[in-house]
Amino acid sequence: MGIRLEFNFKLRRFRTKAVVFALAGGVWAATAGNLFADNLIPEGALYVTHSKILRSRFAAGLNYRTEDGSVSSGNLEYDLDVGLLTFFRRYVFKDPNVEKAQRLTTRLGFAYIPDLRDVENPADENRGIFEVTGRIPFGGSWLLADRNKGDFRWIDGVYSARYRNRVRLEHSMVRGSFKCTPYANAEAYYDFKADEWNRADMTLGAEFPWRWSTVLECYFTHYETRRGGDGQSWGFVFQKHLVTKPRGGT
Repeated sequence: MGIRLEFNFKLRRFRTKAVVFALAGGVWAATAGNLFADNLIPEGALYVTHSKILRSRFAAGLNYRTEDGSVSSGNLEYDLDVGLLTFFRRYVFKDPNVEKAQRLTTRLGFAYIPDLRDVENPADENRGIFEVTGRIPFGGSWLLADRNKGDFRWIDGVYSARYRNRVRLEHSMVRGSFKCTPYANAEAYYDFKADEWNRADMTLGAEFPWRWSTVLECYFTHYETRRGGDGQSWGFVFQKHLVTKPRGGT
């Protein structure tokens, strides 16, 4: 009994240190200048599950430029998710994100992206969003997802559209009470106005579920554009997953 208590105590200390070091290291790297990252992106997302197929998502974030210490843009977004083809997933642990147990999901959304730079003519963006994502589980703890996304953009009154394809591979793992889902994804952007593939992203990250409804996420993205621009970003996301109950339910 004493050995088990000591092991659990050490495991809790390891879990706490791992999360703290990951977050602290990310903040340090992101604020150290262009050597590590050009942008720091803190975000918050609230997911509200209404039924087995419907879910709302509310998200907000900022884009902080490490070069000059300014905030370049913000993001306010609402999405309605529709989940289809639910499957039984052999969880390594119960993931708060219920969409990972659905083979197919669609998303309709709208985002407002204000230009927060100190310029004379800011270029705010209003963006319509449509997504279709397919998922394939394998190996018990692996999940492959292919997201196809359309951005319908009005920037300072000028319309344009682009297609984005993202492939993501994740692997859930657990050590005692410590849970983690490392992932990697690659995303390509096609601009219909320019008629070309003009951007590519590569991302490495990890999600840390906490209790039953919270997920802390940290990721690093390297991006390149056809016009020769490239850069890096650190992102930190606080996710909260809630479930609404029907009136009179228990």
